[in-house]
Amino acid sequence: MTTSKPLAEPHLSPEVKMVLSDFLEAARNSFGDQLRSVTLFGSAAEGKLRPTSDVNLVVVLSAFEKTRADQLRQPLRISQAAIQLRPMFVLDSEIPDATHSFAPKFADILRRRVVLYGDDSFSAVSVPRDAEIRQLKQQLLSITLRLRAAYVARSLCEEQLAAFSEIVCWAAVTVLGLFAILWLLTRGLGAIVALVFLFAQSPLPWWILTPVAIALVAGFLYLFRGMRGRVIKPNRKYVNR
Repeated sequence: MTTSKPLAEPHLSPEVKMVLSDFLEAARNSFGDQLRSVTLFGSAAEGKLRPTSDVNLVVVLSAFEKTRADQLRQPLRISQAAIQLRPMFVLDSEIPDATHSFAPKFADILRRRVVLYGDDSFSAVSVPRDAEIRQLKQQLLSITLRLRAAYVARSLCEEQLAAFSEIVCWAAVTVLGLFAILWLLTRGLGAIVALVFLFAQSPLPWWILTPVAIALVAGFLYLFRGMRGRVIKPNRKYVNR
């Protein structure tokens, strides 16, 4: 079962800090007392943003009124253009069901989050381990099914090889992320079984599967080494209101 405390204030660029501050102010003005909390999660919460990274937020509300949401449209568009801001708007009453329906997503929120405004809406939330593993396996199977369909639709003709290689690269990166999470949840066994099943069922030839497998293993070892020894510090509010 996934539970954790919020992380400490991350190291973010001045531009990201300024845009987040402006968006928080706009959210407060738009939703008023309906705004319960705003939580930063993902790579931004760890201070590991890259140029292509999204800045992910969970905006927790007591109610969602269109007239109030309309006031946030323009500030949101500006923030999306400036720092690729990707907010999720969820009601506080929906959090228990959402954690079961989207277990991997909310498990990531629990592991990597920083409260920017309000109380910690996820302090009493836990994600069942079996639900998280089940959905990760479903996503792995979904990737396998899409790879098969892509292989049937696109033969390995020279003019189509470039397009097909993009699919393989996308699948490799996605599988790497799922594989790493599944490894941490099952201490290795479940991830190895899922990966063996994925490659055993793959229609791709060995000369494609071999470099993909090597890339996955190398990437996972790098990721796992970076996650070892990570210390979770006590929470500090990023924006005091």
